[in-house]
Amino acid sequence: MTSANENIIKVTRDTLTPALAEAIADLGRQSAKSQGLPVPITTIDKLHTSADHVYLCQLRSGSQLRFGGILRVGTRKLYLYDSVAVLHEVEPYCCLDFYVHESLRRQGVGQRLFHEMLNQEKLASPGQMAFDKPSSNAFSFLAGCFNLHQTIEQSNNFVIFSEFFPGTKPMLLGKHVRRAHQTVAKSHYDSSLVASLLSSGSGIMQPSIHDSRQHDLATVDESSMIKLSTSECCPPSPVQEGKQESSKSSEDMELLKTTEENLRFINRKIEEREILIRKMERQLQEYDDDSPGYQCNRIGKDGFSKTEVIRKVHGAKKMSGSR
Repeated sequence: MTSANENIIKVTRDTLTPALAEAIADLGRQSAKSQGLPVPITTIDKLHTSADHVYLCQLRSGSQLRFGGILRVGTRKLYLYDSVAVLHEVEPYCCLDFYVHESLRRQGVGQRLFHEMLNQEKLASPGQMAFDKPSSNAFSFLAGCFNLHQTIEQSNNFVIFSEFFPGTKPMLLGKHVRRAHQTVAKSHYDSSLVASLLSSGSGIMQPSIHDSRQHDLATVDESSMIKLSTSECCPPSPVQEGKQESSKSSEDMELLKTTEENLRFINRKIEEREILIRKMERQLQEYDDDSPGYQCNRIGKDGFSKTEVIRKVHGAKKMSGSR
């Protein structure tokens, strides 16, 4: 509960006054210094040029006023992974800066800032928010005051907790979550040609067995976990084992067949581009001349100048991943 000599103030660019601007700038500098940052991340310019909201803890001591804490929030468009490595495009409220003066810590100032912010922004919990590069103190505060412990690793600077995506079951925790995202990242092809073929989807077959496994992983619930435990206690009969092995073997064969067909398709596309490059190189040799000025403007049999042919060759090589 806010005391009689303490007040939480919400500030926007429309309600900003010179006194509040000075307090925000000062707290922004103190926050940057506390986090070891070279420059403040909360400035008056950023508040003027955004729709962010700043919450200040105002303290009154007699006739004197001072500000002991700041919380800046705003919405951002982000691409975030959930606990089963599915990427989502979202626009959540984000905690962009949070600081409480050293002399006021462990006195409930941070909690009152967050509770007022949650009430004003109509949020149920900080677990619905994304946090921009939170400090170790911020992690400790969120764990102790709001029971937020389990984070989901992201590819950007933002941190979210498992409560952010309530519809997913975090089957992989801690380091295993990070490994799952690393596996997803490494699965992308480095070759620009292969990447373009895969992104276009033209001629590429997607193995259905891969999708079903991902679906099974995302929909596992507690009852299925109990069934798994029961099956461990009561081993399947030889007939059941034979059926399971046969099913697994057919799935592996389907996946292998699809992979081989995709590789053959990619190889055909690479061969076609190599043939095109060799044809253009032969045309380039036909246009060869000792005079550079004449050579650049010379028109070939097919109506293309050497400059145009060079551009086509370089473009084809770039598309095929040649250096």
